[in-house]
Amino acid sequence: MELLVCLLNSDSCLAFQEELDQVMGVEAQRFDSGWLEEAWTVRDELLKDLAALFAPRAKVDQLLTKLIDKINDVGPKPLWGLWAGENVEVGVFGKNPAYRIGPDQGVLRIGKEKWIVRMVFDGSVPPKQYLCTVIISALQTGQFNYFKRCQWQECRKFFITSDLKRDAYCGHGCMYAADRKSARERRVWKSGQRKRQEEDRKNNEAEHKAREAERKALEKFSHFLQLAAKHHHTEGELSTLRPILRKVRGWPVVERWLKQAKEKIPLKEIWKELGKEEQGVFGEKGQA
Repeated sequence: MELLVCLLNSDSCLAFQEELDQVMGVEAQRFDSGWLEEAWTVRDELLKDLAALFAPRAKVDQLLTKLIDKINDVGPKPLWGLWAGENVEVGVFGKNPAYRIGPDQGVLRIGKEKWIVRMVFDGSVPPKQYLCTVIISALQTGQFNYFKRCQWQECRKFFITSDLKRDAYCGHGCMYAADRKSARERRVWKSGQRKRQEEDRKNNEAEHKAREAERKALEKFSHFLQLAAKHHHTEGELSTLRPILRKVRGWPVVERWLKQAKEKIPLKEIWKELGKEEQGVFGEKGQA
């Protein structure tokens, strides 16, 4: 998988070779320059296929099916080998890599011996076939779970994690950078939230004042109609009526309102039919 990670993260064939030497050391020498140059030609295709799996809201089942179908078309070459069925040292391989058997494997018992027949893939194949072998093997064994892509948007490099609980970032640098950006975004969000809250408060106050002003104006309008409906008025009452009568164009307009009131039309309905200028007469500025 280290080979695949180096390939995907490099921006040139030369950078790929240098990164491979740094990561794999002596192991990188088994890939000659011609092999690496050919591997570089399939880099963009593999990057597109694998990056899609880490995209937000990716349809992983469809993408995996497509990827596996493509790998099947390339035709990895499986080989089978015999491994000891116990967790013992096996030559240069260290502990038996087949000891943790999967659901499609079993321990073979012949006499007193235990064995495991394990499938591997031929590594002596062309680069594209080899890289597809690396991917399908990781998918089959579950090692692909450790293959991650850095979530820091200014990085987005692929990496292999050793701890699935810490698999969001390829290193501390990206983690700290993402945390700083999140902190800035939270401050901006909080600042914006405070502004929105202040705007909402002002809007609520304005709406409350408007409702209160309309309530008071409606009370004045109601009082005016009650006073205007009387058959006989004192001089004091007339002095209250006259300023308003002048502003609403006289008794004919008022008599129309009184007629609507007698017809049991709700006061608010009568009020709504008044023009803004007429409503303003009963507002705070229109009448002392």
